[in-house]
Amino acid sequence: MAALRTLAASKKTLSLALGGARPLAAAAAARGVATTVSLPDLPYDFGALEPAISGEIMQLHHQKHHATYVTNYNKALEQLDAAVSKGDASAVVQLQGAIKFNGGGERSPSPSLGPVLLLCTRFTVFPFFWADDDADWAKFRGHVNHSVFWKNLKPISEGGGEPPHGKLGWAIDEHFGSFEALVKKMNAEGAALQGSGWVWLALDKEAKMLSVETTPNQHRCLDMIRRLRISFQHRTLQWQTPDPLVTKGASMVPLLGIDVWEHAYYLQYKNVRPDYLNNIWKVINWKYAGEVYDNVLA
Repeated sequence: MAALRTLAASKKTLSLALGGARPLAAAAAARGVATTVSLPDLPYDFGALEPAISGEIMQLHHQKHHATYVTNYNKALEQLDAAVSKGDASAVVQLQGAIKFNGGGERSPSPSLGPVLLLCTRFTVFPFFWADDDADWAKFRGHVNHSVFWKNLKPISEGGGEPPHGKLGWAIDEHFGSFEALVKKMNAEGAALQGSGWVWLALDKEAKMLSVETTPNQHRCLDMIRRLRISFQHRTLQWQTPDPLVTKGASMVPLLGIDVWEHAYYLQYKNVRPDYLNNIWKVINWKYAGEVYDNVLA
């Protein structure tokens, strides 16, 4: 039942942001089932981040890895809709792996983006949400993580790599001593992360404190403010209070995320992850991170 509640919660989180999004079917929309997502366009050319990140890596990362998350997520959603319609609890539980590893996204302002990242772009709080350390939860976050990651990057010619200014710049100096100290800490945390995962610059919006966090595989911050459960007798979703899976703090907001999966750097940097981490700062979009920071604390 815990797994079922978790899956239902992820579905409802998506449906909260649907708005006018394209539904799987009218019946699915009526039940609150999440809609399909599509691969977001990059806001720059594949080769625009060179030499920090090669065009070949960006094309493969976006067109193959991210696209696979989208394809598999949409397929799983269709199967999930059928399972919910039938009241098949066993099938719903079995489908959670595909949903969690591949899912997420953004829908607004671009209709090509899925519903969850809408919360990110509107600066909603995203607590670091952890479940069992398996591929299941990674499936829910794959699309979300990468959709955010593309926004965290910007060509040098357009201001990528320029240090943060304004309130975020001051906060970094206050909490880490200097911008250089933050970069050093994130590089160290990212290099030390065993296997695959992400390194994040996070904001605790209640304490107004910055911190560096790492998450394994595709785990990331996701706003699970409320939990839901499926009532198969009535084919409905019902509100529940959160279960104790949020261990990083319900007020944690991601400002910046760096992908340290091998597919993000191996073709160019081989097994030398520290070189990738050192160079990615040349194309980090600090303007975007600053906008998130300002809006969260507004």
